[in-house]
Amino acid sequence: MAHSNLDTKLDQLRQNIATWSDSQENAQTRRDLRASALALAASLSTPEDIFADAFYQPALAVAILVAMEAQWLQCLSTNAAPLSASKLSEKTNSSRETIVRFMRVLSAHRVVDENGPEEYAANSITHWLTTPAALAGAQHLFPQTAEACLRLPSWFRNRKFAEPTSLEDGPFFATFQKTFWDSLRDDPAKHAAFSLSMEGVYEEDVIKSDARFIGQSLQRVGVLNDPDQVLLVDVGGGTGHLLRTFRDIHSGLPGKLVLQDRASVIQTTDPKEIAGIDLIAHDFFDAQPVKHAKAYSLRHVLHDWSDEDCKKILRNVCSAMRNGYSKLYILDIVLPDQGCSAPSSLQDIMLLATFCGKERSRKQFDELLASVGLRITQVFVADPSMSEGIIEAELI
Repeated sequence: MAHSNLDTKLDQLRQNIATWSDSQENAQTRRDLRASALALAASLSTPEDIFADAFYQPALAVAILVAMEAQWLQCLSTNAAPLSASKLSEKTNSSRETIVRFMRVLSAHRVVDENGPEEYAANSITHWLTTPAALAGAQHLFPQTAEACLRLPSWFRNRKFAEPTSLEDGPFFATFQKTFWDSLRDDPAKHAAFSLSMEGVYEEDVIKSDARFIGQSLQRVGVLNDPDQVLLVDVGGGTGHLLRTFRDIHSGLPGKLVLQDRASVIQTTDPKEIAGIDLIAHDFFDAQPVKHAKAYSLRHVLHDWSDEDCKKILRNVCSAMRNGYSKLYILDIVLPDQGCSAPSSLQDIMLLATFCGKERSRKQFDELLASVGLRITQVFVADPSMSEGIIEAELI
């Protein structure tokens, strides 16, 4: 019976994959299929398989970093034809034997294609890994984050497995004697890499879904009559990915769009890309300067901070909101009470190690927002595979 049930699941998965087409419109279908495939693979895994996968996984990350550093991925990505290990060795001044050893890892995980013995070609994964955002995140941010994660067992043991109480109390600080944010301020190149990597982390269809939801929600409660009034303020909005998408989708909505982030981030925005959007250098731990906007948004901000720091951020937004008029949109993962996905659960641990931050459940968001005088009016999950959600809130 169990064997028959497994055959049925495999057949259904094969049929779904066979009829699926790769496009932006079908991105959610792809994520759902991947989640189903991973769940099926997990059901076939022995305890030894799980152990091996977990403890060999760092070698894959290291192999990608080595291939980036040695320019192997970049070289393959810019060559239309496959390259042999010997040719790749000539082009990158690397040992052929070293290339072969690491390419075994990368081809086994589909990072590159293996066209023949010691012959390799780029695929879609290779091309993506050589984008500026991917290179920035992997080379400038991952090594420190990984080191802080490795610190977690001893760090928790020393504090009897209690949660951190502040950034200076966290594993990143214990590892590097500074907070992650201080490390960015001390290293402009790393700061620029962080901003760039955040642009490439989330898929375009999720950004569009977020922008559509906010625009449609605002239209339901009534659009502005005065184009000089502020429609939406994106607080801590980086280089404006959300607002640029919102502007393009909802070009007919009256009202100003305002992008806020620290001066060092605002200075990196592209004037052509950000056309039609007002820029304000602002630290969200300071009082909100734009009063009584129709809406404020916090996209992937709160998960970087502890509850106490989140309360400070939220109180500053609340002080600028007008009761019965202003809305707050929080774009973050909303963890399910049961059956959390692997990516969102792993990201939660990375946030703990790096920022003393956390992903939150609906109940945790309810409690957090209520503590600063906000109530949730609706929750929309744009990407169930990652529990990517939008929370709409208003003043109590």
